[in-house]
Amino acid sequence: MNSPQIISSGSAARVISPPTGLSLIGYPNPHLRANTGVGIDLFARAVVFGESNPDRPQAAIVVIDTLDVSPTVVGRIRRGAAARVAGLKAESVMVVATHTHSAPTLWPKRFLSPQTEPSTEYIELVVTQAIDAIAAGWESRKRKRLCIGRTEFKGGHNRRFVDEEGKATNVWEDHEGRHTGFFNPNVRFLALQDPESHATQALISFYACHPVVLGGGSTLVSADYPGYFIRKIEAALPGCHAIHITGAAAQINPRIAVCADPAQPVLLGDSLAKAVLDELSSAKPIAALPMKTHIEPLPLVLGPEASRNYSGRAGELKEGETLTSEMQVLRFGNIAVISAPGELFGEIGLAIENTSPFATTLVAGYTNDSLGYLCTNASFHEGGYEVRNVISTKAEASLISTARVALDRAAGMSD
Repeated sequence: MNSPQIISSGSAARVISPPTGLSLIGYPNPHLRANTGVGIDLFARAVVFGESNPDRPQAAIVVIDTLDVSPTVVGRIRRGAAARVAGLKAESVMVVATHTHSAPTLWPKRFLSPQTEPSTEYIELVVTQAIDAIAAGWESRKRKRLCIGRTEFKGGHNRRFVDEEGKATNVWEDHEGRHTGFFNPNVRFLALQDPESHATQALISFYACHPVVLGGGSTLVSADYPGYFIRKIEAALPGCHAIHITGAAAQINPRIAVCADPAQPVLLGDSLAKAVLDELSSAKPIAALPMKTHIEPLPLVLGPEASRNYSGRAGELKEGETLTSEMQVLRFGNIAVISAPGELFGEIGLAIENTSPFATTLVAGYTNDSLGYLCTNASFHEGGYEVRNVISTKAEASLISTARVALDRAAGMSD
């Protein structure tokens, strides 16, 4: 392990909970799901990273408690952050959705069921607060060392049950832990610590599990289990800002899911927090420099149902035409964070990690765009809910190859 370098980093959080009555998104017929209050607040949470000598910002991650983010919202946040933070480039800002299903939409959904229009006032609140969190994060910067740690947590399951004939049925819960489909239990986390006291002042966790403990029967605004995870971490580490990023979780649900019991997301969030806290002392300091960012265009060939499923992105494009999104890399020495613009199947996320030139690669799903389910080729032969709601039936190869190009280019960047 290389000796750690001291960097500049700061973090901040801003509340984005909506007013009572604004509809929640994430399940069919959200127009019938007006929120009746706040179970746990929604936030925009930001961490900004920079060099300490000279003192300048190099990258920012802002995580928003929402189902997904549109390119329009991402662009506004990036431009606003660059205008507020001197030296921060717009393309160095990563905008992540936690993918909670108990928050208002930030853009019209692309499914066939009736959907509410997004609230212009609410979108304005989210954009303003996200930009302010990034600016406040950099203003609060201090000298830090960056550490990386890992643990395992078996709080999820593969909701696609494949029978002997190779056909998939979606089974949303798995109370007894019997499902045998692919599931990645790894939890990775980055800890930003005071170089002298080693106190953790910011923590970023990565875990591939849908934030759908609460189902359509719940009408409370909620960040779902990530919100309770963060609350538990911050209570255990006074002065720390925690951020949770949902990884390649397309077909991965919590074992207890889509319920209306408000105690269940608390239990899952607290249990995940305990798993991380138990391993925090084992986190290893890393050499965080060079610190670089890179965006690689991601071409996706549209499938037959693209315009119907995702009219907000596919628009008037036809089957066989190409839509271009992006994959973004934030590099910290021999560690990389790479974005996926939607709901990435776990196997694709693992393939990206395993073919990366970096020692550790962390996948951030639901980031910088919203292209719905990004499925493996094999899943289309199996069927199931996910493959009926896709923008492209040929995404796997493009995602893996584009990720490798993006990571290679980030790794080859000179100081």
